[in-house]
This record gives sequence, structure tokens and C-alpha cells, in this order.
Amino acid sequence: MKKIIYGFIFLCVGPFLFIGAYGLFSTYQSTKNLIETEGIVIGNVLTIYGDATYTPAIKFTANDSVEWMVNGSVGSNPPMYRVGEKVSVLYHKEKPNNARIKSFMELWFGDVLFISIALFVFVIAFIVLRRLPFL
Repeated sequence: MKKIIYGFIFLCVGPFLFIGAYGLFSTYQSTKNLIETEGIVIGNVLTIYGDATYTPAIKFTANDSVEWMVNGSVGSNPPMYRVGEKVSVLYHKEKPNNARIKSFMELWFGDVLFISIALFVFVIAFIVLRRLPFL
């Protein structure tokens, strides 16, 4: 009976672990071929989806001497970056408009959080099931 329950728990949690691991691998693969440059925060864009958050607006110059602007994908309140602050930016030489800020929150946090929650649920379920006397 325990094996069936453990299998069911893994069947429920496993896809989340797989999706998170795939996200980490995908981010790692995509960042290997990117060019790193320095950008400057030119503003914080107010976004309201329930709560008010600020996403940074970054200006950077690509290798072709063209200036580009990109908005961060992670919002916070208060803003994570001050106007005028220098940040590292990653971009693909053929698609500089798809640049990303080089930070843990922008690149890795979502996938790490996904895996952490799945592992937490799996460990708690494992501990609870081991303590049940009827299994």
C-alpha cells in the first residue's frame, strides 16, 4: 500500500520537478551564447497587477554601437534598482531587444522556487506517510 501512495505522490510532484529542472537547464543553455555588457537603470516602471510593483527599465549599448532599452521581468516594491545604477545585461548579438538583466532573480529564481516547493511537498508527504501506523 505504501508503494502505491509513494508512487502517487511522486506522480503528482514529479512533473513539477521535471518542469523546474528543464527550466534551469534551458536557462543555462540559453545564457551560454549571450554577450554580457553593462547597462544603466533609466527608470522603474510601475506595474499594477493586484499590488503595485516596479520593474527596472535598462538602457545598454550593444556591440554594434546601437542603444537598446529593455524592461526587467521581475517586479518588486520597493524597486530593486536605483535610477542611475549600473547592471549587467545579457543579450544575443542578433536579438539585442530580447536582453535580460544578469541577476539571480531575473534568470533563476522562478525555476528554483518551482523545484523547492515540489521538493518541500514531497518531503512533507514522505514524513507524514512514514508516521502513519496503518500503512
